[in-house]
Amino acid sequence: MFIKEKETLAIEITSRCIRVLSLKKIKSNYELTSFAEVPFQNSSNSIRLNDNEELVNALKTAIKISKFKNKNASIYISDKEIFEKEFLFDYSMEVYDIEIKLENDIRKIVPFDSKEEVSFDFAIVNNTSKNLSPKGNPKNLLKDLFKRDKAVEESVLPEKKKVLFSACKKSSIDEVCGFIKKAGLNPVIVEAEKYCVQRGYEEFVLPQILDFTYEDLVAYVDIGDNGIKFKIFKGTDIIYGKDFGNGGNELTKIISSEYSISNVEAERIKCNTSSQNTEFEDEIMVPYRKRVMESVKSGLQNFYSSTEYSNVHYVVLAGGGSNITSMKTEFEKYFSLPIYLADPVSSIILNKKVDRDTTYSKSSSIIGLLGLGVRELRSDY
Repeated sequence: MFIKEKETLAIEITSRCIRVLSLKKIKSNYELTSFAEVPFQNSSNSIRLNDNEELVNALKTAIKISKFKNKNASIYISDKEIFEKEFLFDYSMEVYDIEIKLENDIRKIVPFDSKEEVSFDFAIVNNTSKNLSPKGNPKNLLKDLFKRDKAVEESVLPEKKKVLFSACKKSSIDEVCGFIKKAGLNPVIVEAEKYCVQRGYEEFVLPQILDFTYEDLVAYVDIGDNGIKFKIFKGTDIIYGKDFGNGGNELTKIISSEYSISNVEAERIKCNTSSQNTEFEDEIMVPYRKRVMESVKSGLQNFYSSTEYSNVHYVVLAGGGSNITSMKTEFEKYFSLPIYLADPVSSIILNKKVDRDTTYSKSSSIIGLLGLGVRELRSDY
């Protein structure tokens, strides 16, 4: 397998912090060669990158802490910025012809303003040749936006090619690339969040599930700061997805309001079980965990009603909220299913310069970032 000599720094921006990491291939495993997380002040769930010196400085600090020496960097764009659609083309059509057809019809396909420049990519997902046709240079386009390794459903007629199309406003890509450059880095990969999560799940989470088969369905529940990202995996493919509220920030605000304390102090209490008494557990934590589980139940019901499936086999909890006291235990009682707490870092070699305690504490929150970091190390890219 060919591995590029220069490592790439993977960057993730959340509503409260910037994380960076780098990986390298060690035989059949991966080594985490650097990791850093730097918090920043933000009063909303959205992030403005343009002319945001505080954020640029946070990234520079993260680079310094990580001791990363190279300049190449990768980043993902939120799924909310990405438009996806599937098409069927005649099997006789070549990749070039499909690309021309999509480019000519781009304004009819995407729901963006007609004045917006659009970057797009596509993949033929029922063709063993794995054709992928990115155009231009990576600073302007979603380079290699996705990979799909498995054949699609048998219902697709063999004389048709099933094409997965993804597009994004060019301005969104320019924004993240400009931000990275201000920190002194060279943006070489811009990818969609969904495919980073998919790759991180495949590489680092799926091997944790005992007795797993590729026909099994897994409900993937990422309890993040801004909400719950609910996905259904079949094998390594995401076949359903939906977002809900009830993220960790909501719990922080409830604690802050209930006890008239700052969000910083509320966050500390939320993460520190020794600070939580019986009253706190009964009045704050029990109702919150119940709301999270009801959101997941709603996601499952929506999935069942819109597909031919009627059950899932496993649930994987991810995100910072998955570490909340008794979350896993309550899920097991509520759903009567095998519940796994995602811990991707446990399967990775940690370089001696990486802070072990910090990295392990963030394990369930960095699945997408690991998926981004491992991208250039896989033989199928």
